Amino acid sequence: MYVKEKPGYFITELTRAQIRELEHEIKNVIDAVEDSVLIYVMKDNTKFARTILGVDKNPLSDYL
Repeated sequence: MYVKEKPGYFITELTRAQIRELEHEIKNVIDAVEDSVLIYVMKDNTKFARTILGVDKNPLSDYL
């Protein structure tokens, strides 16, 4: 698995099953009241889906 890591984020390629497993593991580690983890899944070169685990620290961004 290729992982490009920077402070605060990383980029990798995962299967759907690996994404579900990662989300489960993250939920077990983060403080859901204080922490925020955003997962972006690329659907193709122009579309993506965003999942927020924990606190949505910028809820207005959904409307912009």
